[in-house]
Amino acid sequence: MSKLSLRGWGGPSRLACAAALLGGVAWAAGCGDGATEPAPATPDPPRPFSFQDPRIYDSNLFVLPVDGNLASGGWTEEDWTRRFYEHFEDEFDFLVFVVNLYPEEHRDPSTTVRSYFFHTHNDVQGIGLRIFTDERFPATLQGVVVHGTVSFGVDDRSIIYRGPMNHELLHRWANFVIPTGAGAHWGFSSANGVLGGFDVDELMHHGDGRYTAGYSFSSGTHGVAANIKPYGPIELYLAGLVPPEEVPDLWVAEDGEWLLDANGSHVEAANGHWMFTADQIRTYTIDDIVTIYGHRVPDSSESQRAFRAATILLVDDHHPVTRRVLDQLSDDVAWFSQAAGDGIDGTYNFYEATGGRATIDMDDLARSQIQNAPTRGAKVPR
Repeated sequence: MSKLSLRGWGGPSRLACAAALLGGVAWAAGCGDGATEPAPATPDPPRPFSFQDPRIYDSNLFVLPVDGNLASGGWTEEDWTRRFYEHFEDEFDFLVFVVNLYPEEHRDPSTTVRSYFFHTHNDVQGIGLRIFTDERFPATLQGVVVHGTVSFGVDDRSIIYRGPMNHELLHRWANFVIPTGAGAHWGFSSANGVLGGFDVDELMHHGDGRYTAGYSFSSGTHGVAANIKPYGPIELYLAGLVPPEEVPDLWVAEDGEWLLDANGSHVEAANGHWMFTADQIRTYTIDDIVTIYGHRVPDSSESQRAFRAATILLVDDHHPVTRRVLDQLSDDVAWFSQAAGDGIDGTYNFYEATGGRATIDMDDLARSQIQNAPTRGAKVPR
């Protein structure tokens, strides 16, 4: 795919008054009666794209304009999904919707900035999730990820890189087997995965039902909201990537709570680690889980290991998307979906998080387009 350079447009000039149209995409340039040469020492501000129609950007990003103001909330995954499948075949296991907003642009950040996973059907037995199909969605689609923000900062990398991508995808399979008091997360347990828990080797009992579990566990009952940990053994088992024999016993504090002082601050042990309390302690073996929920079907020898996903950027007229955001988001989708390690310590794409046991294809969206789709062949080059 050829690259289109739009650098060096400088300040507004008579030449720049003609917007560059890329299919249905306008590169919005200012117009005026200023000098024809830009000020040499002044950097160009980010110039927004204005999308009139849905378009594929750089092969792995589908830009979907929506009506209204995204900052107002009231989003509907069903409507977004329906619009996506007006252009694409039913060939995707997951859809990843990214809202083109920064946290401060939301009118109610407490409810709209978060990321979450939405199940559309489940045909896997033995993971504690009922078998069901939501008829509103295509048969192949297993679930939808929604990221309520495109990035945590204007100059930061995108939510695909910085945010909880591995975390949200794992909610396809977990946690529905261990009652932890933390919803579909591992809470105060030794699961030690992206959905929470700690390394059992870090667990210390300080007497009187008080515990610590290492510095990294502080506030980790609901997992990490970043791609900074690989999947733990119980998570790999539930995802169908390892056999039950590879899952160690789980130490679980079913009534665990953080220990707080009179001011509501966390109480720290002498080693600086946050303390929690628990009276109801239970050890779960993988045999216990199988006894309660049955064997995982399909098991790790037959389970799906190659997944297909599409990333959809939602844009509106109130929050134009910049070229930098498009490029960064596309680059981060490529990073997350590469079937190889990235060579960066402490950061995990999907392949790395699974220990090289599974892949997720998020590229070449055009090959899944419907032949007579309104935007068939409509792509935006870099």
